[in-house]
Amino acid sequence: MVFPVAHPSLGIPRLDDPQIIARSVLLEFEGDESPWWSWETWLEMQGWSGVKAKGIIRFNLFDHMIRAAIAGRGIALGRSQFIRPMLNDGRLVALPTPHPGPKSSKVFCLLQRDQTPSKETQALIDWIVAEAQLTDKLQFRCTD
Repeated sequence: MVFPVAHPSLGIPRLDDPQIIARSVLLEFEGDESPWWSWETWLEMQGWSGVKAKGIIRFNLFDHMIRAAIAGRGIALGRSQFIRPMLNDGRLVALPTPHPGPKSSKVFCLLQRDQTPSKETQALIDWIVAEAQLTDKLQFRCTD
């Protein structure tokens, strides 16, 4: 799941008004051409087509974009699996929006070959399922 995030020092509790975009710098990841990384697509999905940000800084490395967000340089689109520790410790806050962003067309499946997996394999399966459940909980929290 991808959603807007920012450092708490920016004082943006929600991204629910196009004027917030107009006075903000947007941090955009260009390392993946999927629509959920595009601020233009996100703004369209909020009904804010044509709203211009104060500025846009583009990054070809996700890590650099997130570091800029942690430094308070602007609003980023973060992927929950990668930024959960920063959300948990308060370095970043999720910014709920009126409408969810674009949905991913990617699906990950876990196929179990053996009826009774080894202890190590079962531990991996349990971890994957737990991560998926955390992602679902975070999605609900960020869009309500």
